[in-house]
This record gives sequence, C-alpha cells and structure tokens, in this order.
Amino acid sequence: MTRKTITVFGLAVLGVPTLIVGYQFLHTGRAPPKPLLATAPRREIKMVVDTNGTIEPVERGDILAPIDAFVAGLRVQEGSEVTQGQLLMQLESKQILTALAQARASLSQAKRDAQVVIAGPSKEELAAVEAAIAESEMQLQQAREDLRNEEAILKKQATTRATVDAL
Repeated sequence: MTRKTITVFGLAVLGVPTLIVGYQFLHTGRAPPKPLLATAPRREIKMVVDTNGTIEPVERGDILAPIDAFVAGLRVQEGSEVTQGQLLMQLESKQILTALAQARASLSQAKRDAQVVIAGPSKEELAAVEAAIAESEMQLQQAREDLRNEEAILKKQATTRATVDAL
C-alpha cells in the first residue's frame, strides 16, 4: 500500500466517528420541535370525479302503475331522490275514461240480461221450447219403434246383428 492510500484510510477511520460524535453533541441539548396544530372546520366538501363506470342503486325498486296508460307528464327529474307515496308521473286519462265508459256499458248490459232471466222466458220462447221437446219425444218414439221392428226381423233371421246395432 502506498502512503497516500494509508493516509486516506486513516482519515476515514478517524473522521467518521468524529462526525457522529459531533452531530450528537450538537443536537442533544435541544428539545424536539412542537408540531403545529389547528382545528379543521366542519363544512361540505364538493368533489367532482371524472371517471368511467357504472352507478348502481343501493336498493333497486320497480315502479308499476295499476293500469296500462301512456305517460302524460313526469313530476320528478331523473336522478332525484323520491319518497314513498310521492307523485312521480301523470298518466293520460283518455284511455282510462274510455275503459270506464266501457265498464259502465258492460254493467248496464249485464243488469238487463239479469232482468230477462229473473222475469223468465216470454210466451213465444216457452212455446218454441215446448215444440222442440215434443219433436224430440216423437223422434225418440220413432227410434224405439224402428228398433223393435228390426229386432223382430232379427228373430226371424231376416236381418243381421250389425243392422240392429246401428239403430
């Protein structure tokens, strides 16, 4: 090793501890600085966030009208908070009034039909029904007569069982 290297090395070995001791000596007598404190006032913080994403509600709810109708007007702005029972929209009343008139007409017709049933059939309707019953009784009597005649012919073996069963 050269003399110059030994000198630099010796100064480094002696200089580093001297610097450490000197630093401690200079800074040990002072108290640490006190932090500055202040009370933060309470106020609303308005922040604007510019980002992409999806906003989802805390609780999702479906809004259904009790009837089918067109919306005539909205009473709230999109995105505003609403309370239960608050009027949100007004429905077009033309369809509702038309449906109400139809329901009243149907009710009147049903009442008239009920009066006809309560009053009973007219003499003409009763005569027509009695005539239809009499005709059905005559057709039944004729069918019985035809069956008896075919069975009599079957006993004489002049016809087949299929012909009798067809009656």
